[in-house]
Amino acid sequence: MMAGETKDVWVALMGVTGSGKSTFISHCTGQKATVGNGLQSCTRNVEVYSFTYRPGVMVHLVDTPGFDDTNRQDGAVLGEISGWLSKTYTEQIYLSGILYFHRISDIRMQGTGKMNMWLLRKLCGREAVNKVVLTTTMWELVEEKTAERRLKELEETEEFWGYMKKNGAGVHRHYNNKESALHVLSRFVPQELNVEPEVIKLAIQTELADDHKTLDQTGAGKVLNAEWAQEKESLENELVQVREAIKTATQERDMTMAKLLQEQQEEMKQSVERMRVEQEKLRVTMEQLHAERLAKMKEMLEQQRDATDSLNADLQQKERQRRQEQRRHEEEKFRNKKMAAEQQKTIRDLTAKLSPVQSPSSAEPPPWTPPAPQVQKPAETSWHFEHIQSQDTIFSPHWTLDFTPDGKKLIAGHSQKHISVFSRNDQGHYHITQELKCWSKSMWKRKGYSRIVVTMRPDGRTIAVSAENQRIRLFEMDGSGTFRQTQKLDQKARIMASSPDGEYLVSVTEYIDGKVQVWRGFDTPSLPMERVEEKDVNHFGGSIASAMAFSSDGRLALVPTFKLGLD
Repeated sequence: MMAGETKDVWVALMGVTGSGKSTFISHCTGQKATVGNGLQSCTRNVEVYSFTYRPGVMVHLVDTPGFDDTNRQDGAVLGEISGWLSKTYTEQIYLSGILYFHRISDIRMQGTGKMNMWLLRKLCGREAVNKVVLTTTMWELVEEKTAERRLKELEETEEFWGYMKKNGAGVHRHYNNKESALHVLSRFVPQELNVEPEVIKLAIQTELADDHKTLDQTGAGKVLNAEWAQEKESLENELVQVREAIKTATQERDMTMAKLLQEQQEEMKQSVERMRVEQEKLRVTMEQLHAERLAKMKEMLEQQRDATDSLNADLQQKERQRRQEQRRHEEEKFRNKKMAAEQQKTIRDLTAKLSPVQSPSSAEPPPWTPPAPQVQKPAETSWHFEHIQSQDTIFSPHWTLDFTPDGKKLIAGHSQKHISVFSRNDQGHYHITQELKCWSKSMWKRKGYSRIVVTMRPDGRTIAVSAENQRIRLFEMDGSGTFRQTQKLDQKARIMASSPDGEYLVSVTEYIDGKVQVWRGFDTPSLPMERVEEKDVNHFGGSIASAMAFSSDGRLALVPTFKLGLD
């Protein structure tokens, strides 16, 4: 292995629902994997959790659904696991080991536990059994003597763990903490840095990928088929007995019993049919398994995308409602202010009308005015310009310059299709820290140079950039002080201005006979901006808008002129 290269160690986790797989993952990765309660299965698909075991070693824990899944048939679970194992096998990703989890708190090995052991043996094959570690959990819930007795029974019983232990499988006690989890994984991680981890090829992988068997022809598939065949035969024998019982009940006119038996017969028929369907599903090739898995993944992605779209739509709706509410408040505030001004004017007018009819005796004496104090006039402020820095790294003309409010950044618009962002260092000097590449095509040139315009939101967090034949682009400053493009509007602009509150962006399109457009949402550039108003420049008495600016109270001044000739 070359220096700096990372080793990948893949370990599969198997066991019944609630045996401790998810808790084990949480100890290793620090991630909150969903933990089952022993009744409902939480892992429906194969999922991979990765973490750094130590510098240079990445361990990938492959969480698999149990064959006691409450929501899926065993055949579907076998198909899911086999599909993942065969797919990674063809991509030359091999396991280094398998951890099989078992609760020591279980009084005895249940039927599903026995079936799991049979399937595990057939999944692995004799050659890979020595890379299986039978891992007991829940030691903290049982008295030590009782737990020791149960462990001994597991190890000595052939159909439990006896066979696998005789063929090289390891046994480990997991004490529900991170140290214990990392200790069992150390079996699969090489101690020497220059040694590659050992890998195994499971029987199910070679049967599907190399021998091109269908799933029902593999060792694991045959185990399930045999189990279903036995259950199916038992049910069919019971069906014969139920039919005889129905016949007898009908002859004796015990219609209540006959009805109950008929319902039982129908349920048994449905069970037999389900087993037949499950057996049919096992007759699939590796390629079909991969196609089914890919289809499931696409469906999950579609569901996630729909959920994301729905969330985004909700957020946009809430943002629109917030803006509408804010606009209502502003309109109400403006109306109140206007009403107050009108009331004050009315009072002044009434006062002016009443003043001439007041009698001299009733007129108030003029207010006393104190003598003006002798104030020494301060010396006039003198201005002094000092050249402290030159920036010689840019040779193209600058069409616009603007500082952020804190003075830490200087935004410079160039004639060469980009924006330069200068940042001030501790010594007070500015240097280029970012180049915003805005356009790749050539731009309209005036007097030989490309005209570019930049408008900054009052708080300096967002800038709008445009040129006379290019669409408006918005850039927002992230937490690291870097500007990133968030959206591109469907209009061009030759001049722009931001409202004092930063919510609105006003742009003028085209050089001649353009349009004045008002955009809402300049303060939330990550959301799509909304064009709320549009008027022709000639509406203001000219064919060209040569300048535009906002006052501090939100009034917009626009200078319309007439085109006199080409320059």
